[in-house]
Amino acid sequence: MSPGVVQRMLLGALQTGAWLLLDSVDLLTQGLLSMLGQHLFDIQQSFAEFTKKKNQRLREEPTDWNADGVPDCTNLHSDCPMEIAGKSISARPSYGCVVISSKGYSSEVPEILRCATRPIALTLPDYRIIAEVMLTSIGYSDAVSLSQRLVDLLSLAQDSLCLPDSINDHQSCYLVLLQKIISASEMHFHQSERQTDISDEADPTPSETVTVRVDDKDRQEAEHPSRFLSSHLSVIQGLMEETAIVKAILSVSLPVLYEQKKALQFSILLKETFPIACQFPLFQEYIEEEEKTQLKYALREELQRTCFHADAEIISSSLRLYHAMKLSPAVILIGPSGSGKTTCRCALAEALNHLAALTEHDNRMDGDTPQISTWNSVDTVVLFPNAMSHTELFGSFCEKRGWQDGAVVKVLRDSEPRSATRIRKVIRYINGW
Repeated sequence: MSPGVVQRMLLGALQTGAWLLLDSVDLLTQGLLSMLGQHLFDIQQSFAEFTKKKNQRLREEPTDWNADGVPDCTNLHSDCPMEIAGKSISARPSYGCVVISSKGYSSEVPEILRCATRPIALTLPDYRIIAEVMLTSIGYSDAVSLSQRLVDLLSLAQDSLCLPDSINDHQSCYLVLLQKIISASEMHFHQSERQTDISDEADPTPSETVTVRVDDKDRQEAEHPSRFLSSHLSVIQGLMEETAIVKAILSVSLPVLYEQKKALQFSILLKETFPIACQFPLFQEYIEEEEKTQLKYALREELQRTCFHADAEIISSSLRLYHAMKLSPAVILIGPSGSGKTTCRCALAEALNHLAALTEHDNRMDGDTPQISTWNSVDTVVLFPNAMSHTELFGSFCEKRGWQDGAVVKVLRDSEPRSATRIRKVIRYINGW
């Protein structure tokens, strides 16, 4: 980070009255830390002098009263003129600056920065309460127990070093992982609810059968069937909610747990925390078997059609990419030149198009009974940002015609579904970023 960037952030926060958060300042050089400390010290001195003059002026001048007999306070929140980095600005009193250092208040912090800041202690949030509130807002009835077990699972996995290093080292990544799991569980939970509603409409209601059976019994036992039914529904609801959580854990953890040793250890912790996970297949291969078989066969055919060797590693990478694209709208392929990134995404796109075309053909043949399928056609748009300017890529503002969209915005707009009957997934591939 250059000194100009730090100065621009300070100037923006001062003029807008925002709170500026500077995280991991210990990664900055000693020169930048000293410059930051000097700027913060000058800002404090300017505000202190401005406040002193304002208070003195209020004591000397008579109090102005408005028409309602209330003291006029319009001048109490006036801006503070100051000079920062050679620029004269008007700073708002609501400005604030928070500096976070992962090394704490160590001796490496320059003395000028020590004088300009006040040390405070921060505590970690209660992840269980966060998870409980999010699960309750989704509609979980057993949010207390599920949130506690979910947090315990992630804590045990973090202590056992089952999670990726990026999550083990940063608490913010831990919270992001927790939010992803809960968001994914919402999809599985609502899907299970819809399936339950459909099955209830298709099957005859059990209450009528229970009523007929009870009428033949004593009056004292009339309440037992209703209690049994209520208990039965409560058990089914609990199993459905736990299943949704386990599916979400499996779907989110699959793309990041690519080491077999870590994956096996995490699988053991998962089965101990959520026993219902034993009913699911090993989550290193957590894709529906029928869907996985069809996609693998289509990938092998596509690689052979393009004169590539149907390597098991490329097929496995394509399956992981497909699963990641189902969970996230943005996926980044990272690897050196010649590692197969382009081959992987091209083969996956053509394989999905082939499967979508087969499903559409079968639907036309079946007539009024179309098949339900998850295969959707894919449009691929390739951008080369190194060959475009910043304006061409992201857009710019024109005084005569207003905002002009760039290539990225146009691609995102064109990727919206054009028809309600046909859903199209789009691979946005940016080459050479």
